Amino acid sequence: MQSSIYLSNATRLILIAAVIAVIVAAIHLTARSEKLQRRRAALPIACLCLLCAGFALLFGLSHGSPDPQEAEGFAPFAPDELSAAAELMGEAISGEYFSPGDAGGRVELNHFDIVFKDGAFDRLALSASFTSLNPDADGSFPWWQRAMAVNRDGEIYRFERAGGGGRLDGLPAETALDALRGLEGLGWCDTLGVAPSAVSSVTLSSGRSAAASLAGWPAWVLTGGGLVPLEDYSGAQELFYLAVTAGSAAAPSSYYILLDI
Repeated sequence: MQSSIYLSNATRLILIAAVIAVIVAAIHLTARSEKLQRRRAALPIACLCLLCAGFALLFGLSHGSPDPQEAEGFAPFAPDELSAAAELMGEAISGEYFSPGDAGGRVELNHFDIVFKDGAFDRLALSASFTSLNPDADGSFPWWQRAMAVNRDGEIYRFERAGGGGRLDGLPAETALDALRGLEGLGWCDTLGVAPSAVSSVTLSSGRSAAASLAGWPAWVLTGGGLVPLEDYSGAQELFYLAVTAGSAAAPSSYYILLDI
């Protein structure tokens, strides 16, 4: 993924105009140089170098991220209010399409990390795969991946698209977001035995893992509309899961919620 220049659109336009003005002025001054005029090849070479430098600067400025989007109706939320996190992610991913309804069935979440500080939302990072609305000439639907971030003020930042190569394993967005809403309704913090104020992060795994690999850890399975202790579960053996970190930074504790939904 290419690095981005984080500038507002207004700042970017001002800088582009400034670069053009500086290059034009530099070429004008160079062309008037008597020393260079006496050298037949030096003047065009100097002007060409200035033009190349200008094009390089303009190219760099054109490859940045757009202004952040303000999440509609955003308000900080607590770890036990995961439906608010679902709404925030839903707004972020639907912004890839002309209409929010176009995102339905076309988005997979590859990973997300919701970070809390002192019992309140602090930031969010997510990576998702998107499918185009329209097929190519061969009938296949193009896809792309994009990473996004949301800060504590509800500002949504979108990084540059990435494509090509193999598509990452992903959980359908509707499934993932419904899981977060369902966990809130189940009072998941009480089930795990952690205080909401102690939760520091909720993270979606990057791909499926064998349920057996979490044996011995504090782990539950979200299935059938409830949270079942892992030792009592005998369903699908490879699932996405949510990793929950709670406790102090010096002595964090980990909990796991597998998603069979």
